[in-house]
Amino acid sequence: MPFDPQAPSEQDRSRTHALIWFGAACTLLSLVNRFLGMDNMMVVIAYGGTAGGLLQAALSRASDEYLRGLYNVGWRTMGTGVALYLMALFVFAAGDLSRQAGHWASSGTKPSDSMFDINGFLVDPISLCVILAILFYGGFAFAWLRDRFTTESSA
Repeated sequence: MPFDPQAPSEQDRSRTHALIWFGAACTLLSLVNRFLGMDNMMVVIAYGGTAGGLLQAALSRASDEYLRGLYNVGWRTMGTGVALYLMALFVFAAGDLSRQAGHWASSGTKPSDSMFDINGFLVDPISLCVILAILFYGGFAFAWLRDRFTTESSA
């Protein structure tokens, strides 16, 4: 195999792996903060660590094929979460639309209330971003654990 000067060194791979796990810990702290409502320096570090880990996974060239495979599982898990979220919005909006159309067809007037307020359903952008980051890191951790335990049991 020819020498590749752009290949990541062992130190680069270790640093990349550590940054991803730091981002995962920061994401858990961000989730806890959504319930506690803290407003201090730890929250700033947690948001920065979460973003840094995701950017590391998306843009870093210092990772090998193994880490990229783990990243791909995380990205697919996060993409599935986005699709399920949009599907839930579709179902709720379609149900509300059909209720309004049925009310109009039966009485000839538009209903004054809405059964489901689409603006109140998980539209807080910080909560949505934290949930998506949790899905990414959860998929990453699942793939890492799966590889770790299947490797140990087959050896």
